[in-house]
Amino acid sequence: MGRDFLDRVTRTLKEGARVVVRESEEVARMAKIRLETSALAGKRDDLWQEIGEKLFTQFEEGREVPAEVIGLCQQARDVVEKIRAKEKELAALRAQSGERDETVQGEQGSVAQQAGAAGSGEATPGGEVRCPHCGEVIR
Repeated sequence: MGRDFLDRVTRTLKEGARVVVRESEEVARMAKIRLETSALAGKRDDLWQEIGEKLFTQFEEGREVPAEVIGLCQQARDVVEKIRAKEKELAALRAQSGERDETVQGEQGSVAQQAGAAGSGEATPGGEVRCPHCGEVIR
């Protein structure tokens, strides 16, 4: 009787271990698929952003863009102009105070880059190059 009980416990433990291994493998496979899906979604989002930047550049250069995105491009241009105005306002405040806050300037650089400005300046449809920080024409 003791031997039968011990055999049943052993079989139950072995079967339980097999179930745990099988389910752990499933969880690991699902986690891997979720991770791969997330990586692909990130790549998709990067590509969408690049597509948007290219369309906006075409719009700014006066080239033809699909009618569906013209309104969005106009809104983006308005935001870029507001960013430049705020950057000019910050520059004026810095000039008034005679101080130069490196933190604010670093933030301005990232804002200008996010607004589509190139590191060495942004070309306008007329071919002028503008400062990415204040928006003034660089001669």
